[in-house]
Amino acid sequence: MMAAKKEVDIVFSNTPTMYTDAVNVATRSDNIVLLRFYSYLPEKAFENFRTTMTKDDAKVLLEDLAQMLDHYPVKKTAKKSASSKKAALPVSK
Repeated sequence: MMAAKKEVDIVFSNTPTMYTDAVNVATRSDNIVLLRFYSYLPEKAFENFRTTMTKDDAKVLLEDLAQMLDHYPVKKTAKKSASSKKAALPVSK
């Protein structure tokens, strides 16, 4: 979990800013989340960056993204198969 917020000096790495085409997310049984960011070029895919964080910190990241993008997705429900749909009754005239 993130420590209490305090003033800190940020040291920036030399990691270049790159465009990301895909993100791969994996979770572990100890509530650690692995995020891997990829760029695709015609000749190959490049892993730009990889990081781990706690599941709680990943949820904070999602909340921040949702707020910045003004997009709040809802949990998807399971779709019914075509065979489980009820047929519409014919309309009598």
